[in-house]
Amino acid sequence: MDTKEPELHNHILLASLEFAKQIGSELVVVHPGRFIPESEFGLFPVRDLTHKEKFALLEQEAQYLQSAASQFPDITIALENARPYLNQSPYCYAETLSPLKQQIETINKKNIGINIDEIVKSRLSN
Repeated sequence: MDTKEPELHNHILLASLEFAKQIGSELVVVHPGRFIPESEFGLFPVRDLTHKEKFALLEQEAQYLQSAASQFPDITIALENARPYLNQSPYCYAETLSPLKQQIETINKKNIGINIDEIVKSRLSN
């Protein structure tokens, strides 16, 4: 999910999955796309994307992941939750679990799942 070079990111995903296949890995953890890349935090004022722009990026990511899941059916692709930043949230849909779950349901592939960071696990158990 990238506004500037989406094809590059998709190629990197596919190369990572091919590498995982070659070494016999059954799982690849992927950072979900960001509406605002972390590399842009604090550099200059960042324009928040419209709902329509965010939806288009989510759709694009879902299509790339559906295709990748079909090409590598023996590898589970786990989308990892994203940590929130106090000065730049929301920058990613995966900062909270509901939108992350929704994206997984939209993708609707048996080998797409969620990886939850330990920090979130401890917050959820409290």
